[in-house]
Amino acid sequence: VYLGDAGSTMLGFILAYILISSSQGETATFAPVFALWFLAIPLMDAVYLVFARPLRNISPFTPGVDHLHHNLMQRGLDVKTTVLLLYAAGLTFGTIGLIGYVMGTEEGFMFLSFLTLFGFYVHVSRVIARDRKQLS
Repeated sequence: VYLGDAGSTMLGFILAYILISSSQGETATFAPVFALWFLAIPLMDAVYLVFARPLRNISPFTPGVDHLHHNLMQRGLDVKTTVLLLYAAGLTFGTIGLIGYVMGTEEGFMFLSFLTLFGFYVHVSRVIARDRKQLS
């Protein structure tokens, strides 16, 4: 499904609203740390680019081909494989968050685990960016 900028923004807003409203206030159903796991892929991609682009003198708000899905396709994966891989990764990370919630895992452990995952994501993204620079 092609959503365009407006559709993807609306979808992201709805998902963020649901997770924030479900994890805040007196009627919270889960701790905010679990929401990180439910939106791990888009969250890590966005946060990484907000910091990485200005280091390359690029506005973080400009469109670019440095998002995760672009990087995977530049590495030789076709669209279908890229989508399936990202679905699988999103489902895996969401499942980790859900299992952590159901098992009553400490929030601190879940947060440190997420930070470790994000550190790995940053490392891989920097390697890909370096490789892309060498190929140009």
